[in-house]
Amino acid sequence: NKVSFLDNEDSKKCKECDRLVFSKGLCKFHQPKKSIKQSRERTKEKKQLQSEKRNSYFEYHLERCTKSEESFKQISNPTRTNICHILPKSLHPSLEDNLKNCIYLTFEEHERFDKLLFSLEFEKLEKEFKNSWQKICIIAEELLYLSNESSNLSREFKKYLDGRKTKGE
Repeated sequence: NKVSFLDNEDSKKCKECDRLVFSKGLCKFHQPKKSIKQSRERTKEKKQLQSEKRNSYFEYHLERCTKSEESFKQISNPTRTNICHILPKSLHPSLEDNLKNCIYLTFEEHERFDKLLFSLEFEKLEKEFKNSWQKICIIAEELLYLSNESSNLSREFKKYLDGRKTKGE
């Protein structure tokens, strides 16, 4: 005749009804709900802080971007499209405002870089980005160490970088 904690009916019943207790003497249905307004305010504050961090990142780089680090083409009026995150901000939010997480590219180069990177085509990146790939790899290795996230991209990039070390590149 084992006695379990569930046998004590008084301690496991919701104070408001006969359902089992979830927390603090109440079932899930009688738990106090966070107000939608509070949740929205926290989300709004978080987004505002994220936006401020991102804006300062782009302002910093827009002041310094004068030419593509791949083709060496002049960029006379740089925009955010010329500022390319080496590790994408969508997969690595902890690095989105890291000032080292950047390379300056033309719009077309940026599009191609992102396409190949998201497709995990590191060999193609190496072939097509001959002038900037070494720099990108050095920066990526440092950033991957600092990243709080683990994505398929980061795991595959690490494997690629480890393979380069083995080859002596």
